[in-house]
Amino acid sequence: MFIKEILTKKINQFIFIHIKIKKKENSKIGGFNELKIGINNIGFGVAKNVRWNWNFDIENAKEIICNDENVKWKKNEDFIIIDCLPQNVEWAFDIEEDNIGGSFNFILPYGNENRETEIVIPDYFINLYWLYMVNQISGKELTKSIQDFFPLLELNVKYTDIHSNELSKTFLIEIRFDMIASPKEDTKELAKFRFEISEKQ
Repeated sequence: MFIKEILTKKINQFIFIHIKIKKKENSKIGGFNELKIGINNIGFGVAKNVRWNWNFDIENAKEIICNDENVKWKKNEDFIIIDCLPQNVEWAFDIEEDNIGGSFNFILPYGNENRETEIVIPDYFINLYWLYMVNQISGKELTKSIQDFFPLLELNVKYTDIHSNELSKTFLIEIRFDMIASPKEDTKELAKFRFEISEKQ
């Protein structure tokens, strides 16, 4: 896994390259490895009581993913259960639990902070996008045009500055692919993803 981080005042951009060993035939795909991104304080004072949570339009994702008739999507009280036989997928996600997020007591300015202030991108976001894209490229007939519209993931961050002001920012995380291979292809690289993160205005 390789994460390249570019910090600016307006845009944080992360480039993710994921290399995964090819699965054996008929083995289940359990999803991609955990992906973390850093929350950095680019101000001059300490940020206190830093909290974050996620927001994702799961109904929009369901609508576009289930355009493929091979995808079976069920919901019970706690989980969303997704099966896709051609891709050997059997997944269960607790979206509400994954969206809760977490907190740090404080984050020092970037030049002074020596801790790992990282947060985990919900794995459902990566897995659902992969399923959406791989179903388009691995059908019986070659798709003339690949649709690459997928709902954005929202990261909501709240914190208190050194003057005790309560502040909040929302970031939009967009996922795109550089390469996606079918699980049945004889390759060690199943996917290369690119994340673009911008502040919501």
